[in-house]
Amino acid sequence: MVGRLPPDLRPPNVRCVDDCPGLRGPAAGIAAGLQAISSPRALVLACDMPFVTEALLRHLLTRAAEGWLAVAPRSAGRWEPLCAVYSTECGALVERECAGEHAAVRGFLENHCDEILALGEQELARFGEPSQLFANLNTPEDVKRAARLA
Repeated sequence: MVGRLPPDLRPPNVRCVDDCPGLRGPAAGIAAGLQAISSPRALVLACDMPFVTEALLRHLLTRAAEGWLAVAPRSAGRWEPLCAVYSTECGALVERECAGEHAAVRGFLENHCDEILALGEQELARFGEPSQLFANLNTPEDVKRAARLA
């Protein structure tokens, strides 16, 4: 688990890693998590995406095993960096390239698009409607909308 969680709120028996200092937003967690693991790749999934399916996650892992630097959905012209598989090589790259006030993981993905597999809308449609799959819950209204969809 990666993030800024106070010690008293950390779940027992779960390894917790603090965000990478000097980075903001998702880049801070992705870089820290990738640098903390020993496996060759990691599945990154935001905790507020309730409609992502197990089948989609398995597909991401299968495609990542083909040797890509990362595998990430790209729907409606937007990357979904918080539902993706990254090789551990990405940790140092994200840390270096996303430093600064406005740097984002989406920019990192764009900069390396030759080495990153983008799962397009047609491929994603096998797992559900992309706009619903990647819906995240940030507000009470989002929760109400998700309850109606569920």
